[in-house]
Amino acid sequence: MKESMTVALPYICGHCESRDNPVTLDNGLSVSYEAANNVHIEIHLHHRCAGMWSQLFHIPLPNGPVSVAENNTQKRALRILVADDHPTIMQMVEQILEAHSGFEVVGEARDGQHAVTLAEALKPDVVVINITMPKMSGFEAARHIRMCLPDCAIVILSSHKDQQFIAEARKAGANGYVAKSDADRELVQAIESAVKGEEFFVVD
Repeated sequence: MKESMTVALPYICGHCESRDNPVTLDNGLSVSYEAANNVHIEIHLHHRCAGMWSQLFHIPLPNGPVSVAENNTQKRALRILVADDHPTIMQMVEQILEAHSGFEVVGEARDGQHAVTLAEALKPDVVVINITMPKMSGFEAARHIRMCLPDCAIVILSSHKDQQFIAEARKAGANGYVAKSDADRELVQAIESAVKGEEFFVVD
């Protein structure tokens, strides 16, 4: 088991152990847990290394990496990718998300294919995706994202309030479904539910 170096910041990453790229407040997080014989261990990891370290040592990050205290001071913001081909809707969604202190929009996709490409590159915690988009539908994109990023929360944002669309969203692997007309009051709740592993398919 690798243990963190208990020295002042910056720390050496407990996964890649790169001394040329230390863990700082901006690029990393710390994980505290109890090992055998009640030994308390604190390890520092780059954001990009956290998931690989967790899988390597079979130690789950509490409620996923988004809930781990970042350098023991604050929770890391949820990293969100937004995909919609309508600039007005994109702007509306970003305004809703950026008003929430726990959210960070890390990418914008204008079509389904672009959404898949960005998701694979950015590895966001959440993808908020429209259904009807050029090149690839939101449902098809969601299926691709679910396959390559099984732990990513996916919330469908649609102009359709139809049970058939909701059923298709479930089949595509989405965790939630929000009507665009209800986004201002339900999108944040849907995202928070999705990252907890809960479903949010409440459409009036």
